[in-house]
Amino acid sequence: MRDLKTNPELEPELHTFREQIEAIQHNAEALIGNLTTSQLLWKPKPEVWSISQCLDHLVATARSELPLVHRAIAEGQSRGLTGHGPYRYNPIASWLVHLMGAPPRLRFKSPRHYLPADTKDAALVTREFFEVQDEILDCITKANGLNLARTKVSIFGYRYLRLSLGQEFKLFIIHEQRHMLQMQRIKEAL
Repeated sequence: MRDLKTNPELEPELHTFREQIEAIQHNAEALIGNLTTSQLLWKPKPEVWSISQCLDHLVATARSELPLVHRAIAEGQSRGLTGHGPYRYNPIASWLVHLMGAPPRLRFKSPRHYLPADTKDAALVTREFFEVQDEILDCITKANGLNLARTKVSIFGYRYLRLSLGQEFKLFIIHEQRHMLQMQRIKEAL
């Protein structure tokens, strides 16, 4: 296992994940940077989320899943699940992760605990979104040296429904990209 103190370089796959999260942060800043509170809260249709609600959904999802990622990283480190990529992932799980990407191939109803609040301060949601992005980046750094295919993350809190850590990071990224596209469409409709 690489010692992060003596070799701060990330595994190539983790480096790619880091770049993708940083790009999402940059795109989010550009997307919402010049919008007013009323524009962030504007909904094109009553049943469609606002930009602020899209961000709040991403925050709710991350806050639900990140404790499981932290647990998986700690367990992987304690069990010595080290490795170096490239990694091979379960093809069925990879296909399911791919379905969540942008543009949407399938539409899913979000589980209740991932739903955004109907009314929430847009400035608070924005701050929380960027805090969560920093936490995802921290997890990516902490995962360096772990075998991203053998380290497993329980999803939705189910013990036997698991993705590999690499797939979980990819799911975060493509899910966020999907909603960034949705927010861009909302902004264009303003």
